[in-house]
This record gives sequence, C-alpha cells and structure tokens, in this order.
Amino acid sequence: MNVETRAVSTTAQLADLHALYSSQLLECPYEYEVAEDSFRDAICQPVDGLSDQLLLVAMESTQAVAFVHIGKGAADDGADVVGLIRSLILPRGNRGHDAGQALLDAAHEHFIGAGLRSCHIAGRYMYPCTRTGQVRSTWEHICSLLEENDYRRVPGAGWWDVMAWSDMDLSEPTLGIPEMQVKIGGAPLFPDEPSHGSAPRVTVR
Repeated sequence: MNVETRAVSTTAQLADLHALYSSQLLECPYEYEVAEDSFRDAICQPVDGLSDQLLLVAMESTQAVAFVHIGKGAADDGADVVGLIRSLILPRGNRGHDAGQALLDAAHEHFIGAGLRSCHIAGRYMYPCTRTGQVRSTWEHICSLLEENDYRRVPGAGWWDVMAWSDMDLSEPTLGIPEMQVKIGGAPLFPDEPSHGSAPRVTVR
C-alpha cells in the first residue's frame, strides 16, 4: 500500500476520489450521489482559516483505495493552529482499515513535521456538498479507526474528534520488571507491533 500526495487544485486528478466519496456517501440515509463538479468545487474552493491543504491517497498499484483531505487552521477558540482532517474516505474490511491507517500515519507525520501539536476533525471545515458534513455513526469502520488512533469526541463547539500528541520530553525508563521493555524514539523494538495516534514513537512490550 503506497500513499500518494496530490495537490488541491482545479486541475488535480479527482475522478477516482469522487467515485470513492460517492460510494461511501450512499450508505447514509437521505443522501444522494454528488456530481463530480460539485465534489471538485467542495475540495478546491477557498475556506476561511484553512491553508496548506493536501490530498493523501492510498494506492494499490494504480488504483485509488482510500483518501484523506488534510490542512491546517485555527482551533475552535481561535487560539491555536492545528492539523485538520476535512474528509476521510475508506472502504470497509481489512483492506480499508489498512489503507486508513496508512493515511492517518502519513497525515500525522506531516502534521508533526509542521510543528503542529494536535489533529482535529471539525464540521465547519468539512465538505459543503452534503446534507451534513460530519463524520457519521453510519460509518462505524471510520469511527473505530479514529478511536484506535486516540481520537476522542469533544462535546460542543462543533468539533467532532481531537487527537493531541504528547509534548513531554520522554526519556528511557528504568523498570523493575525484566520481562518488560520500553523503547522511545528511533526504530521500534517490535516493528510488527507499531504504535499510532498520540504516542507514535513509543513501543511497549
């Protein structure tokens, strides 16, 4: 599974992403397929307070499997600039879960590299071409993936989920249990059991 980066522009390749978006949208009651022009407008039109937008697309060979639309902007209280997810679209099942995890890892790496301390999913930044822009409980496969990555609901103020990375300066602990090993930073001791979400550098066994 490769993650491809696409610019958000009126000339971007969006037909395959439109097909993915429409197939997921039709799972929701009272929603209808969005025309490709409306989908392109929703992605490309400027949004107040939103900048540095990118489309991260999970690819299997030459086929788009899933995508996430990210950017950065003001937190709800206007005090901080945070990482933002505008849309996360992925199929159900193991294939979709793996694609979604690869997309979130790429998005989190991008945000951390930009010096941002948290990632938000906010209704006011989501696409305006649907009846309501929020991530839905109908998409339980997306909700469960977000929970696995330490996203938590924040009531009120229009925020759906927030995930914050630790800003503590962690050091290697001294443990009294010889069977337990902890590695912080660098290559994980157990690459088959990676950490995600708010503690991507910490692996414990």
